[in-house]
Amino acid sequence: MQAVAKISSTPTMSSLEIAEMTGKTPSNVTRDIKVMCEQLGYSNLNSNTTQGVTVVLNDKGQIREVLLDRDHALTLVTGYDAKARMAINRRWVELEDMIRVPKTFIEAMQLATQTLIENESLKEEVRALTDQRDDLQIELDQSMEWLSIKKVAAYNNLHWKQIPWLPLKRHGIQTGRIPHKVFDANFPDGVNMYHRESWIAVYPHLVMPGDET
Repeated sequence: MQAVAKISSTPTMSSLEIAEMTGKTPSNVTRDIKVMCEQLGYSNLNSNTTQGVTVVLNDKGQIREVLLDRDHALTLVTGYDAKARMAINRRWVELEDMIRVPKTFIEAMQLATQTLIENESLKEEVRALTDQRDDLQIELDQSMEWLSIKKVAAYNNLHWKQIPWLPLKRHGIQTGRIPHKVFDANFPDGVNMYHRESWIAVYPHLVMPGDET
């Protein structure tokens, strides 16, 4: 094996670190890496710099360490014990979190720009949803054919819990005017709407919104 350049921002794990985390000697880890590469069919590591294996030599031309990308590191420790595999997995999570942190001013600006774009997109979605909510609220407030218990109660200075909903539902089903839910800003799950004819039949003593017009 000869040294090859490591030209990538992808996180790597050193054979020295793997040895320390697994309790193996560096030479044993290097041996395991060679066996793994042979089994994977890497006949010439010098020409396989893109395969995620980078050899680093010392001044004497001897292997100092081998750098592995995520796939190769996890493949290497597949045959190791569970404790070693867990340690390597946790370390990879740390490495991947670290690689996301911008290391230069340009990277920081790129990240800030991307975040700004995403935030602006989110704001547009929120505005669209707000407009939709407002339109539905206006539709609800202007509706005179279908009325909610909340709305009728307000017109009669009552608390909405003072008006039982079950008789309204029964009447609506019997007459084919089945109650349905409509969006309301104060009730995320929506409010039940009952037809005006059901209100008049069940609660004739109550004043219905629109009766004054």
